[in-house]
Parts: sequence; C-alpha cells; structure tokens
Amino acid sequence: MLNLAIDKLKEGMVVAKDIYSDKGQLLLTTNAILSNQMITQLACYGITKVKVVEGEMPEEAKKEVEKIKALDEAYIKRLLKSPSYRRFKRNYLAQVSSLEISFNDIVKRDEELDQELIIKGAKKLFDENSKTAYTLLGMLSALKTTDDSTYSHCVNVAIISRMIGGWLDMEEDELDDLTLAALLHDIGKCSVPPDILKKKGRLLPEEYDVMKMHTTYGYGILRGQDLPERVIDVALHHHERADGTGYPHGLKGNSISDFAAITAIADVYDAMTSPRVYRAAMCPFDVIATYERDGLQKYDARIIQTFLRKIADSYINCEVIMNDGSKVRIINTNENRLTRPMVQCEDGSILKLEEHPELYIQAIAS
Repeated sequence: MLNLAIDKLKEGMVVAKDIYSDKGQLLLTTNAILSNQMITQLACYGITKVKVVEGEMPEEAKKEVEKIKALDEAYIKRLLKSPSYRRFKRNYLAQVSSLEISFNDIVKRDEELDQELIIKGAKKLFDENSKTAYTLLGMLSALKTTDDSTYSHCVNVAIISRMIGGWLDMEEDELDDLTLAALLHDIGKCSVPPDILKKKGRLLPEEYDVMKMHTTYGYGILRGQDLPERVIDVALHHHERADGTGYPHGLKGNSISDFAAITAIADVYDAMTSPRVYRAAMCPFDVIATYERDGLQKYDARIIQTFLRKIADSYINCEVIMNDGSKVRIINTNENRLTRPMVQCEDGSILKLEEHPELYIQAIAS
C-alpha cells in the first residue's frame, strides 16, 4: 500500500482504503478506480493524502475495470450502428487520406497546397454533424480505434477547433482560416524521425526535445506556402500555454494568438479522449476534470471556460451511468462545478451531485 500526496495521484490508480471527508461523508470506497473527477473532488474536500494499491490490481478492482470498459463500449457500439456514423466514417477517412496526400505534396514534393480542397472536406464533416456536440465528439472518439495517425489527429483538432470558433461567434472567414490552421498544425511531425514519432511509451528527455522541434519544423514548412500569417503561426505556437509553461518560446497570455490558443485546447482534448488501459475512452466529465486538475491557468480564460461550459451543456437531457450503477438524466449544469450537474433519477427524484460527493458520472448511456 502506498500513501500518496494528492498531487501524485494518477487516473487508473486503485484506492486501498475507504476515504471520508472531515464531516464523515464517504468520498470513495476501497477498490475504486481513480478518475480525474474523483481526484479533483478529493482536493475540493481537503484530502491531502490517499492510500492506493501497490503492485497487482485486486480482483474487485479488475471487475470494476471491466464494468467501466463495458459501459463505454456499449455507448460506442450504439454509435457504430447508426447510419449517421457510417456516413461520417466514410467522409472522415476520405478527409484523412486527402490530408495525408496534401502533407506529402508539401513536404516531399514542395508543391502548392490546395487550401480550398482540404478546408472543404473538414467543413463538410463539421456542417453535417454539428447539431449535437456530444454526438460529434463521440464519433471522433469512436474513430480512434480505426485510425490514430497524425493525419487523423489533425482532422480531429480541426473539427474541434471549428466548433470552439463557432461558440466564440467567429465570422465565416475566421472559421475557415482557423480550420486550415488546425489541419496543418502538426505538419512539422513529418520531419520528426519515425522511431521517435511512433515510439510506444514515454519518450526519453532527449527524444522529447527532438519531438518538440515539430513546431519549428512546421513553421518552416508552411513559410514556403501562400498562407495567412495567422495560419502559419499556429504550427509554431500551438504548444504555448497562457502561464508561460509552453514551448517553443514560453509565450504568455495575450502574446498567444486566439487561433493558437484554440488549437492548443482542441489538441489536448483529442489527446485526452484517446483510449486508456482501464477504459475505452475518457468520459467527457473526466475531460473537464482533467483540464481543471492540470490547471485552467494554462489556457486563455475566455476560450477554455466557453469550451468546457458548452461541452457540459451539450449533455443536458442525456442519460449517464453513475459509479453506483444507476442511470440518471442530466437536467441542468452547475456553472460553479461543471463535473457536478443536477440529475434526475429513474424514480423521478432530483439530485444535485454537488451535494453527493460519493457519486460520479462514469459513462454516457445515450
């Protein structure tokens, strides 16, 4: 058993002993699989240390892992069967293929980019599926089992960035440039050695230094194209953070363009929602908790607050599965704590999750 400080906890760890608040409220039970929702909740209740299992996962925890995976996979399977998903997948894979060809044309053949062609494909994907954000984001997550290449990641980030730009009331020409910038943001990875780019597991410090060069490589590649400066800038600065902890220049606050700030958020979101060892893909409310835990100060306040609020709002009237196995319907968001909305139980009773620290949204049911 390990007794870890709250800032050392990681999602997927197993709780070794029941955790109670100072007032005696049960917060987590033994064998609970830690999620970022749970970790942020513990911090809110002033918990400073948590006992977690060391070594092999207990059988009860393994059963919990299988239950979580089954819930996630059931939602994904429903998506896969829908006609809208099959149409989306067909158009999506065509767009990914088109983007790969465009990258090769630019990087290997030094040809001119057909901007209209790649923007048109991404806009079509977005326009045909943007009525419900949670469905669009769910389909992007489902497709990660089909293709997790740099090209698919760029398509995902472009769609999410365009969604954020719409929520920020950007004009159509801005949205088009933002979409183009996001499609091209990782083109510099074409110049990163394949053994580093495709390495499984954590990169060594020297390998990470090489990987970080993709921003500079991308900027150099795009400088040779007839592109708006605000598009080219995103390739260089999409890893900058508002608190100055990003790279390559350690820019802060308003020194980072809106396009780069939006793409940064979309980039991180796409990475977060990749499958994990203990779940098929991250629950959207865990995504919100992860941004909160990593530090909202890393992102432009106006953009990140709009993004997280809109994601939470999109799940109003959706059914979700709680960690106790119950199915509830989200009926309202809690602007002060977006991971703790108001829900309606199957018996018609209403719960404010903020008042029930032992309950957590575990998976989407519909």
